[in-house]
Amino acid sequence: MLALMGDVVSEVLSARIDAGGVEQIGDHPFVELVTLESEARYGLSVGSSGEARWAQVNGDRLISFAPETARFFVEVLEHERSAFDDLIMGGAEGAGLPGTETLLSFPAVELVSAIVETRSAHFVRLGLLWLLPSELRLLREEIVAICQDSGLPQTLRDLAGRLVVPA
Repeated sequence: MLALMGDVVSEVLSARIDAGGVEQIGDHPFVELVTLESEARYGLSVGSSGEARWAQVNGDRLISFAPETARFFVEVLEHERSAFDDLIMGGAEGAGLPGTETLLSFPAVELVSAIVETRSAHFVRLGLLWLLPSELRLLREEIVAICQDSGLPQTLRDLAGRLVVPA
């Protein structure tokens, strides 16, 4: 995830934070980029080493994305990918951040990977359908494992089988 964030987003975010006027969640600066119908808020914060990181605001807590916190980000999978991407682009532009770089920084592959590990049929299906074709190769092993998991519904295994790309 952090490798995709890139220096550009981190630098622009840090400059925006240094200029002031960003929301503080506890001791952490937060730039909101997306608010879903449920009022779940997603955006960027800055880690201890100064790198930009995706986070979700849950009440008065800031939860940074990590595989172990993926459950706080799962709601995004319930939205059409292109619509969610449009929300990120609009939020980034509104916040003075580079749109494309900010969009590409969202940990989509990492989120789906963490969700696939749960083996929750409903959320695994949402995750698989949410991936872009360019992301399928990055999760090839996980998708093949879904195809072979007899504990999952056959329809889900069939869906995964259609998404397996050549090695």
